[in-house]
Amino acid sequence: MKILITGGHLTPALAVIDYIQSSHPDDEILYCSRYYSQYRLKQLSIEKQEIDLRGVPYLVIPNPPRLNSIIKFWLWPSIVWNLIKSTKATGKLLQKHQPDAILSFGSYVAIPICIAAKLKKITIVTHEQTLVVGLSNQIIAKLADIVATGFKQTKKNFSQSKAVYVGNPLRMNRKDLKLKKPKWFVSEKNKPILLFLGGNQGSLFLNTFVKNNLEEMLNEYIVVHACGKATKEHDYYSELTHHSRHIIGDKRKNYYCHEWISKEDLQWIYQNTFVCISRSGANTVLELTEMQVPAIYVPLPHSRYSEQTLNANWAVKQKAALMVNQADFDYGTFQISMDKINEDYKKIKKNLEKIDLPDNSAERIYKLLSRSIRSYEKKKKAS
Repeated sequence: MKILITGGHLTPALAVIDYIQSSHPDDEILYCSRYYSQYRLKQLSIEKQEIDLRGVPYLVIPNPPRLNSIIKFWLWPSIVWNLIKSTKATGKLLQKHQPDAILSFGSYVAIPICIAAKLKKITIVTHEQTLVVGLSNQIIAKLADIVATGFKQTKKNFSQSKAVYVGNPLRMNRKDLKLKKPKWFVSEKNKPILLFLGGNQGSLFLNTFVKNNLEEMLNEYIVVHACGKATKEHDYYSELTHHSRHIIGDKRKNYYCHEWISKEDLQWIYQNTFVCISRSGANTVLELTEMQVPAIYVPLPHSRYSEQTLNANWAVKQKAALMVNQADFDYGTFQISMDKINEDYKKIKKNLEKIDLPDNSAERIYKLLSRSIRSYEKKKKAS
């Protein structure tokens, strides 16, 4: 089987790739996505780095249109023109590589490929990770043969003849951990670890919070920080590491800043983290839940349909995390939230243990792909 994977949600795609490579090594995988994660800011995507590590060919979608600009009617001509160009270009890629199926993980980058695949009558399976369906997956779902969902309650948003609940593929699960302390982590664990995550694009807000409050936090914590790749406006890693050099004394050695933390290193960090302060993309929330890491979520305030707030609320309702709105998040609310977690730490850990997430989502998605391809082949023979 030859599978082309696309979409803007990286970590579930990596989980599926890892599953296929370990369980079905004879299958061929291609990955097609963007060159920049943020075109305006010229931020290089992390996708290529992670896909290259797995030895999977990486194909670039040329200039896919960002549909979040669709409300600006004066941009419609350029959106339509970019969609036509990127669909034609991806159509040529499909003609060249001849995949048996497309597996989409949503977002605007997947739309041109799914349109081209539909025109070429290639079977399409798409996966919706979040509690709320974004505009891109609303479109892709119309083109797809099967719509897999990460949450049971999301199924109702799609045609019931297509929708299948599979859960969200996660890069790791607590039942199968291979813990090895990262070589770069050289601190004595005499202080609790505080982990900051801003998603694979990083978070300017959280990065600024860390920069402004780092010295004070290092009095109490070891700080591990995934800051995201540089943009044309901010080189997060350089700015943060330069700032940390001005901290006097040995405590500055307890700040670990990385653009991206590998899965292998992150497993150990998760298992040894006291609290994580994070954005609340669906995959981040579920990964932290699976790894039983108490978290303070600061949702991206302008995410479409308040997606990140809904994701954070899912954990908060189960009394497994706290949430603070970005407008209210400062060092004072950070300290109040940390005090609250300290007070309820054992309860939060127990509540995290109670949440049962599917641990075979990647396998379920693979079976859907296989079933869809077989069904398509039967239709071809019958016609």
